[in-house]
Amino acid sequence: MKIANFFLWAMTLIGLVISIIGAIGLVDLALKTWVFTKADDECYYYDAVRVPEEKTGSVVSEVDYQKQCLENQTARRQSKAATSIAQIIIGVPVFLFFFKTAKSYKA
Repeated sequence: MKIANFFLWAMTLIGLVISIIGAIGLVDLALKTWVFTKADDECYYYDAVRVPEEKTGSVVSEVDYQKQCLENQTARRQSKAATSIAQIIIGVPVFLFFFKTAKSYKA
């Protein structure tokens, strides 16, 4: 019955790790949003990524580029928040269930 006990504790560890990864993701997102606001700012590279007018027939204005860049940044942040919250929603119950079961398991 040692295999069953090992399985319960392994699943407890997996649930805990998933929860911790989700929490780290949320803390990272919060720090980048409110404390280190320039940490993932890619919108200042306008001149480096601008495509010459000869190739496209028109150049995207800097204002349009900034607007699109900020929309993309918002989408990435929302995606990261959704992933982190999902990890916590799944990880915490898995951890609690298997921790409770492993502690009460009698081999």
